[in-house]
Amino acid sequence: MGLEAVCTLMLGRRMGFLSTNAEQPEKIKQLAGAVKQLFISQRDSYYGLGLWKYFPTKTYREFAKAEDTIYDVISEMVDKALEDNNANFMHHDDDLRSVFLNILEIKDLDIRDKKSAIIDFIAAGIETLANTLLFVLSSVTSNPAVITRILEEFREYRSTLILQDAFTNATYTKACIQESYRIRPTAFCLARILEEDMQLSGYNLKAGTVVLCQNMIACHKDNNFKEAKTFRPERWIDKEGNFSVNIESSTIVVPFGIGKRTCPGKRFVEMEIVLLLAKLLLAFDVSFTKPLETEFEFLLAPKTPLSLVLRDRVF
Repeated sequence: MGLEAVCTLMLGRRMGFLSTNAEQPEKIKQLAGAVKQLFISQRDSYYGLGLWKYFPTKTYREFAKAEDTIYDVISEMVDKALEDNNANFMHHDDDLRSVFLNILEIKDLDIRDKKSAIIDFIAAGIETLANTLLFVLSSVTSNPAVITRILEEFREYRSTLILQDAFTNATYTKACIQESYRIRPTAFCLARILEEDMQLSGYNLKAGTVVLCQNMIACHKDNNFKEAKTFRPERWIDKEGNFSVNIESSTIVVPFGIGKRTCPGKRFVEMEIVLLLAKLLLAFDVSFTKPLETEFEFLLAPKTPLSLVLRDRVF
């Protein structure tokens, strides 16, 4: 789902990842697997002696292979999109063409720079979007009252496109997503390289030290959030009934990073999660066959393959 959404935005075409009428292209499966392996290899390289810096260890070889696969597959997709130009787009309206196809046509940029930008965006968006949606679904489907309130915000869009007004007014849905970010963020820590020496909790840290800020742990502490382990979307709704992130300790909920390193896909993901969640819940009664467990794969990810039960929604 993440791959389908990101590629539609970047390349202006559907990849068939959600199609029920055809088998998934082998290269698309390879791409999804390579992105997952990329994050696992990054995780493994963080710990131990770091021998990969001196000779090609198993972790390094797996990382390099994943990088090569990602570059090759996405490069082929980009080349194909350029060749086809408007022929195979979902829409022929210029306003609906993908942003990056317009960038690719800028002659002053080297094609390698253009491809690198697209590759980074697609690779970063596949796992993060899909995992975030799963975490949100896991949180909201465990409480029928939460589902009811989300459906109330989108009930009139059961058989139509969800319009901007619905997105703007989806107060409770946005609060549910923000609360899921707090409890189970896909990117659960911030990594920064110190620009100068500093002392922190009695430790002397030199400039150039990599510091990981464990935001998720802080979000689970009761001194930062009342009933921190409890899923309470209402904490993100102010007295006027509006969605607000300006509450006490809200600055530690930063699923997209902060400052100059904020995720460039933030706005896309925020809108996509609302739309995907609304459409799924309008169409189906969703339940998990077993509790969702997570593990560290550089990003937070499901520990095992998940099985979901989808029953047609009856209003």
